[in-house]
Amino acid sequence: MIGLLMALMAPSEAANPWSVETQPLLGRIEYAPYWDPVLSASLYRTSAGGSRIAANLGAEVGLALNDLETILGGKTRLRGVVILPGGYDVRGGTFVGPIQPKYSLLTGADVFYNKFSVTEATPGVDFPVVFTLGPPNAYLLGGVTTTWVLNPARRVDWDRTLHRGFGHEFEYRAGFMLNTGNFHFGVAWTRRILAAGGTTVVNDGFGLTLGF
Repeated sequence: MIGLLMALMAPSEAANPWSVETQPLLGRIEYAPYWDPVLSASLYRTSAGGSRIAANLGAEVGLALNDLETILGGKTRLRGVVILPGGYDVRGGTFVGPIQPKYSLLTGADVFYNKFSVTEATPGVDFPVVFTLGPPNAYLLGGVTTTWVLNPARRVDWDRTLHRGFGHEFEYRAGFMLNTGNFHFGVAWTRRILAAGGTTVVNDGFGLTLGF
């Protein structure tokens, strides 16, 4: 995935009289390794009227990427979490887009294998689009994610539900993040539309995240 990201950022070999002189690709890509613990808890309310609490415990490792000659940046990372009760999520993805001091817009592909407490396990791929607004130490975020899975039992039949989305699953999110440099804290609302046992399930969640 890093190779694909670098290929997208590479300058074209075609002559362009309006372009500035560029450096070799490896000279213009700045990167920094990182790791973060994943600690979060959410209160979910399902479309059936029930509620439950879920906690995520795990870790994320990756590379933060920055193109020194454009506004493009992003990250490539691996992440694994245990979802309590009764689930897990292992994934790897690369995300890229414009990053500025007061906003960012990232998208990419996130390959995963997961299971939630109410669903069967499946491999799949997420295609998220996430927008942030505000300085790096305190910002709003919002986004949508469409998901494609291999397990037919996890696929939403959109013709049989009033909810809006596409793909096999769909998620909306909005929240606020505070980053002090030593730790980050966030609150978020999510709505995930998925299928379990042939029934469409809508999970509305309000959660807290904490990282270092």
